Amino acid sequence: MDNSFKKNIPELSASLMDRLKEVGNTRRIMKGEVLLQEDAPVYSIPILLSGAVKVNQIEEDKEMLLYYLKSGDMCIMSFLGGLYGEKSKIKAVAGEDSEVLLIPVNRLVNF
Repeated sequence: MDNSFKKNIPELSASLMDRLKEVGNTRRIMKGEVLLQEDAPVYSIPILLSGAVKVNQIEEDKEMLLYYLKSGDMCIMSFLGGLYGEKSKIKAVAGEDSEVLLIPVNRLVNF
């Protein structure tokens, strides 16, 4: 397990992370790659293992920065969209080469 991830979320036990990794898929995303598109179905919840992801919302044809995800962060907007079966309200783009753990929504709800 990546030590920086463990350091950022100390309350997550190693066994919980192992279980999350069993149900999720690790994916590398390159700088500029879109992780989640606005108005797309939310099939998985991203937990950033390394790198940085910029989360934006588009309103009235203007892109507004909401927050950055860094190592150890989970996208709360994706979590809420997936939990309630809504389409994405955000656009998430890699700000640098990153590694993300994608937890399928249907597996997380029954976790």
